[in-house]
Amino acid sequence: MRGTFALILFEDSGAPREVIGFGAGGRDASMNAGVELAPGAWHTVLALTDGAVLLEVKAGPFVATAAKEFAPWAPGENGPGVAEYMRVLRKLALEALDDSARMT
Repeated sequence: MRGTFALILFEDSGAPREVIGFGAGGRDASMNAGVELAPGAWHTVLALTDGAVLLEVKAGPFVATAAKEFAPWAPGENGPGVAEYMRVLRKLALEALDDSARMT
């Protein structure tokens, strides 16, 4: 793993529920190196540093049709609105992690 990331968890409605920072080599030495999610949790991961590398591990067996399920409330991959949606999520993540860092 290299770099820092933001995990955003969503409600079933699409409302962001929680932002968790994780990674290696970031400004916060207490940051977790990884996260564990319950199956079926709506989420996305944003790389917050250039050159970031992440390994995702899932319990098997691998089912290709279920490997990449998109939320019905999110814009389609490469579709209209994706750039703006990603900009909003990145801003949300950076603000949440900045607020979190100030509280510690």
